[in-house]
Amino acid sequence: MDASTSRLVFTVTPGATYRIVLDGGARGTLVRDRTGNFLFCLDPSLVDLRAPTNAPVINAQTKTATFSGDLLARNYGLVDTAPLQVRLVARGASDLPGIHRAPLIESNLAVISIAVSLHPNEARSASFSVVCPAPVPAGTKTNYWGVFALLEESFGGSWATIDQEFLDYGYLPESGGPILSWGPGRPLPPALASSEVNSVVATDLEGPPYVTDWSTNQFFFLTWLSSAGQKSHTNGIWSATLPAGAILNSNGLLQVGPMARSTNVTIAGRFALGGRSFSYAFGDPFPVQTPGPAGLL
Repeated sequence: MDASTSRLVFTVTPGATYRIVLDGGARGTLVRDRTGNFLFCLDPSLVDLRAPTNAPVINAQTKTATFSGDLLARNYGLVDTAPLQVRLVARGASDLPGIHRAPLIESNLAVISIAVSLHPNEARSASFSVVCPAPVPAGTKTNYWGVFALLEESFGGSWATIDQEFLDYGYLPESGGPILSWGPGRPLPPALASSEVNSVVATDLEGPPYVTDWSTNQFFFLTWLSSAGQKSHTNGIWSATLPAGAILNSNGLLQVGPMARSTNVTIAGRFALGGRSFSYAFGDPFPVQTPGPAGLL
């Protein structure tokens, strides 16, 4: 066990079950604190990348973030590697989990050559400094960035990723509006066109089963067409009795700020399109919880 990095190396036994328990966390007043104060990585790579970094330096005017640090690549295998490089990328999504699960954008920040070949148990290091872009508004959402270091090996003239490290998030609006952190999967179904309203056979109001403090949540109308298929619509007249610190706008975005206590909320909405009107209430009241359950942000 490495006490400075909490890095544990062990040899696994085929067929054995291993249970790993993490203890600790953070519930701070800042968005970055609430995303957690540890990063757990289970890394089975024979050719391993380590990328400890300094805390990103945020430019208050441009909202860009500068990342710097030292990369270390080590060959734990029994044979020499092919040529290696590290590609530093920024991956964007409209919420923090999406950056890791299904990023919508990937932007190359730098490529660093590591070695023509690494012998068994040989390691090489390299310094880096890259600039992560500012958040990108996209419609009713904003795409935020996470920065990753990808260790790539050359195979047959192409580069294949063999290991990766998550460095940190770019600028997060600590004192601004909350990020889109919870809600139905995105992207939403295609938008309903006015020429399709006569084909609508059923509507429903979709949204998360619960929301938390310091979050932004998408509610929308889901429509079924007689020709099969689903379409979505967000712009309408929405109504709800909301606690202090919460706002519901015309695009179905429910923004929740600081909450003194948990409560229940019922949302209803209606919209008109192509000469037809639709309305629906969001079933039973759903809870607005504080503090938010661990792991949602």
